Amino acid sequence: MDAICASLALGLLIMTLEVTCKRENSTLKRRELRRWLKSAKTASERALELADEDVFTFNAYLRSRWGREQGARKVLGSGQGGNALLRKATEIPLEVAGTALKGLGFCADSAEFVYRDVAADLDSAALILYASAWGALGSARANLLSVDRKTRYHARLISKADDLEREALQLLDRVRACTSRRKSRR
Repeated sequence: MDAICASLALGLLIMTLEVTCKRENSTLKRRELRRWLKSAKTASERALELADEDVFTFNAYLRSRWGREQGARKVLGSGQGGNALLRKATEIPLEVAGTALKGLGFCADSAEFVYRDVAADLDSAALILYASAWGALGSARANLLSVDRKTRYHARLISKADDLEREALQLLDRVRACTSRRKSRR
């Protein structure tokens, strides 16, 4: 669900960038906006792919825990089971969070350029992307509860989740500060 929300929020970001591109007179700014637009479209497509991967992998993991390995073989190939699926089911939400953060970064970078009439929409996109990242990180952390805490793998993913969470908050703060200023100017 977090990946689908991220894709929808990226769609809102795309709309704000398209509106701004049509209103922007500067060729340089328009070129930069188009670069962000292309990257946001790619991130949105990846978020939808991750949504499918997440559902398939988690269902395969559940089947492997119940003794039905067929789904595990489809996801990982023969001979690999529940632990590898658990790892994949943990890593996908981290990638979802990373994808949402890319979108949040595009929001932060474009916030000062966005046409003021769509600044509130950019703000909404940023908040939804932040919530998507937060939810995905919660899923990853929940899955990590089943991973041995003494492993380097566990420590690495916990550290990665913490870093993503800090970065998400910083990016959201950047967007909110800039869009607040833009919405208040008339």
